[in-house]
Amino acid sequence: RTKLGIEYVTAGIGTRNRGGYSLLTSHGFRPARQAFLMRCDEPRPVDAPPIEGGVFEAARDEDAATILSIYQECPFPERSAEAMEQVLRDGRHQHSVVRQDGEVIGFCELETHWPTRPWVAFVGVRKALRDRGIGTALVSWALGQQFAAGAQAGLLMLSPANRTALRAYEKVGFRRFRLIDVLEKAL
Repeated sequence: RTKLGIEYVTAGIGTRNRGGYSLLTSHGFRPARQAFLMRCDEPRPVDAPPIEGGVFEAARDEDAATILSIYQECPFPERSAEAMEQVLRDGRHQHSVVRQDGEVIGFCELETHWPTRPWVAFVGVRKALRDRGIGTALVSWALGQQFAAGAQAGLLMLSPANRTALRAYEKVGFRRFRLIDVLEKAL
């Protein structure tokens, strides 16, 4: 726990799997929330960002501070500058960005430890530029890169209450695959 900095273990289980739910709770897991497990079998193609002067590309090491700044504008778990730099270089994540006139205005972080099924972890766009389809287009582009490299499906978990994100991911090509119970255990 201390060496890796892990504070919680999280498990997702189908809402109808009462046996699995009982097993996890008997081992100290407690219900945290419900989520849609969403799956994309083929992202919708996107040619260019829906913003003048926009360009999609893979993130660079020097983008860490800007990505962290955008990340911190969003309601994501806390992350330090060192943690952001580590995630950019660890080989288990793929970061894509959208630039406008050379400046990063949005990012998409995919977990790629399972290359045939990358997970959408975090997507953020500068606050002043939200609700223009930039994040949706960036996710489509980032997943398109993964599919071109051999991915078979993209996955993500999303709160059923987050209707705005649900509509945005459906535009990418995601569909609701399962409703799951998310359980957590503090270490």
